[in-house]
Amino acid sequence: MKYTAIEQAVIELDGEWPEPKRWYRGKFPEGWLYVTIGDGNLRRQTAYPGASDHICTYSEFMGARARLENKPTKWPYEANYLAQDSDGTWEFYKAKPREGDLVWGPRDIVALEPPPVGHVFGDWRESLEHRPEPTSKPQWVPGETLPPVGAFVDVTGDVQYGSGETNCEVVAHVETCAVIRMSYGLGCFESYVLSPTKTERERVIQAAMKAGMRDGGYHLPVDFCEALYDAGMLVMPEGEK
Repeated sequence: MKYTAIEQAVIELDGEWPEPKRWYRGKFPEGWLYVTIGDGNLRRQTAYPGASDHICTYSEFMGARARLENKPTKWPYEANYLAQDSDGTWEFYKAKPREGDLVWGPRDIVALEPPPVGHVFGDWRESLEHRPEPTSKPQWVPGETLPPVGAFVDVTGDVQYGSGETNCEVVAHVETCAVIRMSYGLGCFESYVLSPTKTERERVIQAAMKAGMRDGGYHLPVDFCEALYDAGMLVMPEGEK
């Protein structure tokens, strides 16, 4: 299997983001030397001393880790435990399984077809976890805290790669990032590029106001645009729906 430079770095570092200004040898004999520097970016040593190649940011690193691990986030109703076998297979269990030589057992499995398979980071024997206790949804402060899992958000602002998208589901949290289901797969983003998904009404009114800008300012009053939308006289252009 061919990996990207970011995925190779994640695998060689066993999914652990390096401490600043400390060199880490990759886990393979021919592995690179990796380091994080003052700007927070991960670099690897090149062929000659003192030089290094930029690999990724922290967000890109954690996003690649989540994609490689492929850990399921939606718990079946009857499942109480989740664990990963030594071959990377994730399984849900009704009762607490016991650790075997290579897999968890007994096989009281809540079957997923096909079962998710991902890269094993660390010791697979430490992957067992109990179903999270139900809690009230935490208060989300856009730009400061992460949106709760299951929320739908817009990815906007200073996105490091790709382009922003709207109405995307939050499927997990990894460190200080939210894992978002995008059109191209999973992305990992910090809170400052995430905002609550706007309703169709909000998007249409915002588009109308933007279209009516003159000399850098809004020319159409918001209450005027709201009245047009509520009267059925304002819709989103076909190319922007």
